[in-house]
Amino acid sequence: MGKTKRINRELAFINEHREFQLVDLMRAFSISKSTALRDINELMALGAPITAFAGCYGGYQVDSSSPLPPVTLSENEQLTIFFALQLLKTLTDSPFGRNYQQIADKLTRVFPEDRRGLIAPAMAAIRYAGPAQKAPTDSLAQIFTAIMQQQTLIFLYPSHANSPVSVNPILLTLNGGFWYCTGFETRKQQWRTYRCDRIRIIGRHTRNEIPPSPQEERRKYEAEQAQARTLHFTVNLTAAGRDHFNRDHFPNMRLEEEGNGTIRMVGSIRPDELDFLARYLLGFGDQASNINPPALLQRYRQLLQDLLASSL
Repeated sequence: MGKTKRINRELAFINEHREFQLVDLMRAFSISKSTALRDINELMALGAPITAFAGCYGGYQVDSSSPLPPVTLSENEQLTIFFALQLLKTLTDSPFGRNYQQIADKLTRVFPEDRRGLIAPAMAAIRYAGPAQKAPTDSLAQIFTAIMQQQTLIFLYPSHANSPVSVNPILLTLNGGFWYCTGFETRKQQWRTYRCDRIRIIGRHTRNEIPPSPQEERRKYEAEQAQARTLHFTVNLTAAGRDHFNRDHFPNMRLEEEGNGTIRMVGSIRPDELDFLARYLLGFGDQASNINPPALLQRYRQLLQDLLASSL
């Protein structure tokens, strides 16, 4: 591990362990005593509020009332952030607003002056050709705030005939150019996913019950979804089909490749997701075959027949 990376990780370490001994640093980063001592001096030179304290074993203490110095980024790490910002330009909205250029400007100012000429050609050499965000979503910031503060969202949604929906949101997902919000609908007592550009928020309030931690809530959601997916499916794919899968797939499906060259998409869905999966498979064209179970194959064939009939 390079020195810059180690120092940054040590900053996080002392932020978490406000009291530590030299041996703790040595074990955590697999470094010698002399290196640990030099690193502590380096951290203090950067402004970390570390003081040595006496005692049976001695050690170090970090003043919790003083802020730690900012993380130091290497040139490659800074260029990596520029690269990420380049990708984010494809989003018209994000949970944090549209501050990409402002962030890039700030980062440029802290980039070494004699190296700033690298930024423009590096970014010009990178192009994102995936799906851009397809619909403006003004509610993202409010949804994100509700997730972080574990609030209940009240909103209108087209499929609910203008009847307000009450949801405890837990997750925002960008898929295929659209933002989606997953949450627990309190009236129907079930997990649902909504397309964010179709959500019209009319209220937000503190939950009536004391919610579990966000991590526990997401684990509960994932466990319940896995339990509800009782319909298992398999689909054989060509090499081109594998590429299509890698560009566009969902968490409840995966690829299995056998030594004889067979490529198989496997997964599980809820019975009410059969139509959705059949429509998804249409996107593979002639790159998908041996579709199972029979109910999925039947629905897939029906969709193809309907498609042919409508084109005549």
